[in-house]
Amino acid sequence: PPRAGRALALCPGRPCLGAGTDTLGRVLLFDLLPPGGGLACVRVFKGHRGAQVAFLAAHAAAAQDAAAACWHVAILTPARNGQLEIWPASASGGDRVVRLRCGRNARLLAPWPLLGGGGGGPRGAGVFIMNGETGQISECCCGVASS
Repeated sequence: PPRAGRALALCPGRPCLGAGTDTLGRVLLFDLLPPGGGLACVRVFKGHRGAQVAFLAAHAAAAQDAAAACWHVAILTPARNGQLEIWPASASGGDRVVRLRCGRNARLLAPWPLLGGGGGGPRGAGVFIMNGETGQISECCCGVASS
C-alpha cells in the first residue's frame, strides 16, 4: 500500500521542527524550514506502527526559554505493548534516551502547555501518559515517569 501521513506534531520550542507518523509504521523527524526552502526529513524511526508522537524538553538549569531547551521526541507505540521511547530531536542523531513500558492501552497526551502547570516554561515540559484501563495519568519528563 502507498505511504500516507497519519499525524504531525510540532515542537513547541522550535517551530521549525516536526515529527510525523505514517501508515507504514515509521516516525519521521522533519526540518520544516531547511536552507533553500521546502521540507526535509532529517531522521526516520522504523517499526512504530500506530505510534503517537510528542515533543518534550530536557531538564536543564540553563534552559530558561523554549528556544534554548534541549528537545526530545517521545514515541508511544501500542503495537510494541505500549512502549514509550524518547530520542534526541536532532538531525545529527543520538542514542535513545530511555525506553519504558506503558501498557498496550496507553495514550500519549500532549502538548504539555495545555495540561501542565501554567507558565512553567520548558523546564519540566514533559508529556503525559494515560493508562487506558485505569485512567491514571502520569507525567513523563525526559525519561523520568511519575504519577
